[in-house]
Amino acid sequence: MQSNDLHEINKLKLHRLIFFSDAVLAIIITLLVIELHLPDLADSSSATEMFEKLLYMVPNFGAFLICFLTITQAWVGLNTLFSAVVKYDNTLGLLNAFSLLPICLLPFVASLIGNYFDNPASFIFLSGVSFASSIAQSFVNRHLFKNKMLSPLVDHKYFEKLMKTAIVFPIVSLLIGLTAYLSTLLSFSLFMLAILYSMWILHKMKLTSD
Repeated sequence: MQSNDLHEINKLKLHRLIFFSDAVLAIIITLLVIELHLPDLADSSSATEMFEKLLYMVPNFGAFLICFLTITQAWVGLNTLFSAVVKYDNTLGLLNAFSLLPICLLPFVASLIGNYFDNPASFIFLSGVSFASSIAQSFVNRHLFKNKMLSPLVDHKYFEKLMKTAIVFPIVSLLIGLTAYLSTLLSFSLFMLAILYSMWILHKMKLTSD
């Protein structure tokens, strides 16, 4: 088989990997929305009762928001990473699938937090999902770096520095989860800040040069 044919097959496999990741994340977001149930009204024409029930659902909307942003962060990160990948092997496919596994639990996390916002265990579970996702992604990154599967345009020293820095995120996730024993609202706020900060870093990140 000629090198051009191998290149096209490799390119096709990468596209299928990206499509699979996008599809999984899209389904997870859809399941998040399903967790938002309509309020049960005694009087269907009462605006006052409607607003009261919607106010009661604030934890549910908060849980939806934090999980939605987590998925968005994951999608932006994967999109940035795979834009720099030029090789494929089955190990990458498996590692990527396992990195998506913790994220698949986010609809359950949203339901947990929405219904038990004042329970510290809800945020401990969120921190566990975030921790597992970060660790799984680190294996993907290490595999790409070790097997030289990144574009020659990537600054490999910069990428190696990113991998070393990224080890902080799972530790921070666990620490933020533990703050729920002090205040679940504090834990929620810190998670939001951590996610927004991570998204800001991703916004500035550029792995390949033009």
